Amino acid sequence: MQQGHSSYIPWEQWHQHHPHSSWQQWHHQHPYVPWEQWHHHYPHSTWQQWHQQNPYVPWGQWHQHHPHSSWQQWHQTYHQG
Repeated sequence: MQQGHSSYIPWEQWHQHHPHSSWQQWHHQHPYVPWEQWHHHYPHSTWQQWHQQNPYVPWGQWHQHHPHSSWQQWHQTYHQG
């Protein structure tokens, strides 16, 4: 049940259109949240927690958090199956 990226609405835009809705409601609609934004809303949560919620991590970000891992490792994690 993967929806196309066209259905993804950034939080800022969503909030503009739904000023009374909460970030949680948006997040429910858009399970993928960039790490920076997630951390902004959950400052005490860890990258690991975010990663559980958002299994897909862009390579640049992955490498930031796993500087010793190779691109091959990242690629295996996200392009299996």
